[in-house]
Amino acid sequence: MDRLSVLRCRRPRMLEKWAIRQRFCPAPDFVQKVVSMVEFASPVGLKGSPFNHVERRICFNEDEN
Repeated sequence: MDRLSVLRCRRPRMLEKWAIRQRFCPAPDFVQKVVSMVEFASPVGLKGSPFNHVERRICFNEDEN
């Protein structure tokens, strides 16, 4: 179990840039589903990173459940 505080956020520019990349996977309909999801930012960085105190994790928890 992973418990932490999160903030609901919306990063349309970041997701739009991700969505228009050329790719073989995932399928275009899945990419559009991800773009429409609710995002959460948590104050958790990559373990061992020298910048972990300023890094954030973007999660799609509602959709993962």
